[in-house]
Amino acid sequence: MKIKRRNYEKLNKVKVGDFVELLYFCSICCILVNVYFMYVRGVYSYISLVSKFGYVGLTLVIIYKRFKISSFLEVILSVCVCVLVFIYADNLILIKDLLIIVASKDINIDKNLKFNFVVRTLMLLVIVTLFYLGKTDDYTMLRGDSVVRNGMGFGHPNTFAGVVFSVFMIWCYFKIKKMKWYDFGIGILLIGLIDGLCNSRTSEMVMAIALFLMLIVQIKPKFFFCHIVKMFVYLEYFILTILSMIAAYLYSIGNPIGIKLDTLLTGRLRLAGLFFKEYGISLLGHRITFVSSRVAIQENTLTWVLDNLYMYLLIHLGIIVFVLVFVIIKKCIDILYTNKNVGGILVIVSYMIFGLAETGMIRFEYNAFLVLCTLVFSQKKVKKKLHIRV
Repeated sequence: MKIKRRNYEKLNKVKVGDFVELLYFCSICCILVNVYFMYVRGVYSYISLVSKFGYVGLTLVIIYKRFKISSFLEVILSVCVCVLVFIYADNLILIKDLLIIVASKDINIDKNLKFNFVVRTLMLLVIVTLFYLGKTDDYTMLRGDSVVRNGMGFGHPNTFAGVVFSVFMIWCYFKIKKMKWYDFGIGILLIGLIDGLCNSRTSEMVMAIALFLMLIVQIKPKFFFCHIVKMFVYLEYFILTILSMIAAYLYSIGNPIGIKLDTLLTGRLRLAGLFFKEYGISLLGHRITFVSSRVAIQENTLTWVLDNLYMYLLIHLGIIVFVLVFVIIKKCIDILYTNKNVGGILVIVSYMIFGLAETGMIRFEYNAFLVLCTLVFSQKKVKKKLHIRV
């Protein structure tokens, strides 16, 4: 009888676990709907509600989770920081990220990323189809006098490119160890497609860099484990932060290099300098009312956005968050190197470069790899969860 009872309890636990995992994946779908279907006509009023259901679902998943004392204390500390930042900066992004990261604990990472790849790709194809059927808002803009940029059913051409970029990086993660010659052709074709449809230079540039790094890995498999490269990977976060500050300063003093860089980055350096003068840097950030280019056109006002990730963290979310993000990235890099996970290292390097012109690295809609941060709370199970293919 005891054996039967134990088997029943074990079976019941498995069923509950399966239900919780199903709830997790359904919640992820609800969250992704927010950015994918925001501009589909007839569903505007429902999108925000669906997204809220997603975060409620993740909260229920977290309640089911079990944590060791050390991990639990780390989560509590992270919650306190996120709440303080919300109070001072009036931004929920960190709370949303934390819900996704903590809820992802004990979910197989490869399985999670494959699910994200399939769902994001399907949603992307659906939105593009609806765009061509005339069922979405048509947001088209010009770069200069001749380059037409299409939103493809999204709120901005860069949003479409960012979504494609997120799918592309998942593809890179799984392909890096088994690249074929035609895979490079697929990558180049995708870059050309983005250039032709929305001319989003940041996404194109970083995708090209990722492809180039993948080519190097095929020639020299231990490339990321070279001492100099490994040092750069660890220091990249600070290197790019310093470069962002120097570039903004060069623009502010009228240096030709700074002005040219600002032109390439479509005014991002100018705006970064203006934000710095207006708000400065503080421990817990500042409340800032941003005005996107789309809203600026509609309301006949000036664009007021801070797209450089590093300046965004320092000015809007504060020094504490800036340091916290570095600590999490550093821990993830430690774990990825320990497990020789070249795909994960490539992704982190690429997203940090992406951060020079976009804040997508800290937004789940554009970065499915936020789930990697769950490794920080479950380091002892890393090898089992990652299914490393060495």
